[in-house]
Amino acid sequence: MASDATARAAEALLAYRRGAGPSDLRARDLCRRLADAIKTNGTVGPHTTNSPAFLTLGLELVANRDPEVRALVEALADAVATPERSEASGVSQTVQVTGNANNVYVAGRDLHAHGSQPTPQRQPEPPPPRFGVLFAAASPDHLDLLRVDRESRAVREALERSGLRDRIDLHVRMAVRPHDFLQALIALRPRVVHFAGHGDEETGELYFEDDDGGALPAAADGLRVIFSRMHGIVECVILNACHSRANAAAILGPVPYVIATDCPLEDDGAVTFATGFYQALGEGCAVPEACDLGRGLLMMTRRGDCVPQLMTPED
Repeated sequence: MASDATARAAEALLAYRRGAGPSDLRARDLCRRLADAIKTNGTVGPHTTNSPAFLTLGLELVANRDPEVRALVEALADAVATPERSEASGVSQTVQVTGNANNVYVAGRDLHAHGSQPTPQRQPEPPPPRFGVLFAAASPDHLDLLRVDRESRAVREALERSGLRDRIDLHVRMAVRPHDFLQALIALRPRVVHFAGHGDEETGELYFEDDDGGALPAAADGLRVIFSRMHGIVECVILNACHSRANAAAILGPVPYVIATDCPLEDDGAVTFATGFYQALGEGCAVPEACDLGRGLLMMTRRGDCVPQLMTPED
């Protein structure tokens, strides 16, 4: 049977995934760490369900076999717990203190006795898990030149200035070919995948590069198969490419969040959105909140009319 602590942790984690809390910064950090630990553990269900009961059960099952998850669950439950009623009830307790210069007795117990038991110490919290961001870019020779280097620099600078900079590993792959992309996914197992490049106006297919630097369109069915094997690993895919929304349906499901466009996305717009998104992600914001902040920065600075959209399996 799941404990009350696990139930409280599950409620907080669900609220965090919806972008609705908790408001306490430490509790938010613990939510992110717990979500990362679940993914690292390889469990499929607990971090994707929207049911408090099923999430509570899933957390309890994982915690029973993973001490790191157990410690995070208990720490998160403590962080969101309400103060003990006894502290505010005004009820007092009288404790008798007696003794002399050599011995002090509190409630009949000798505090100086050599045989007294030491005060139990709380187990230290496990170190926060790291997570990776894969930035993959392609700008084939015969298509319009994209400043994907500027976009890559914007992502790197935003993360380097962020509060979670010591926990995020940025991996950059330029002039990426399909097999380069697959190898990076397999080897790095990133939490966030960011593709910067061209999308076909009619089909929405993403353009990778071939061995000669030419354009190689990627079939959506292939992306569906690849990302189905990344279920529980990749949380968000960002397709900063023109007309890329057509690929979202192929990726959603195995991936909880896909950010894409259904319009031409210019260099300035792509760079501005990426800056806002990764500034927020690097400060511990959930993906929906980070997407909204990136969109807000793009609209505020008027860096283009094409605004990326967040899609989830429920859409």
